[in-house]
Formats: sequence, C-alpha cells, structure tokens
Amino acid sequence: MKDWSATVVALASTGIAYSPSRGSRDSSFETCRCSPGDACWPAPSAWASLNSNVGGRLVATVPIGSPSHDPTYNTTACAAL
Repeated sequence: MKDWSATVVALASTGIAYSPSRGSRDSSFETCRCSPGDACWPAPSAWASLNSNVGGRLVATVPIGSPSHDPTYNTTACAAL
C-alpha cells in the first residue's frame, strides 16, 4: 500500500493524475497545442537537440495525407491516395 500512495502523490504533483475527458474541452484547449507551421512549433535545431538528448531515438514522420496539403501539395501523389 505504501508504494501505491507514493505513486499517487508523485502523479498528483506532476499533474498527470487528472486529465479532462475529450468531451469537456474548453476554448483554451486549442491554444495549448502547436502544429508544424505555427510560430510556437520548435525550430529544426530544437528538434535536433532533443533528438541528441534522447540518444537519437526520435522518429521523424510524414503524415500520409501530406501530398494533399500545402506546403507539400502534389496533385499526382494526392490523387494516388
């Protein structure tokens, strides 16, 4: 029981213990995210630094639908999707 209570205290102190459900979003929910292209999105150098800090374990992904959206729009590739 002692280990369980220590875990609860640790989670509570980090804010991880409570996560509001997706159904209870408020207007501030959308402002707490950054997407590629947003001013708040980290620069490539910041990603490189993070990747270095985690031993090169970050995996850069390209969304499958990226050919259908700017700035990577490609008519042929988009039609193939």
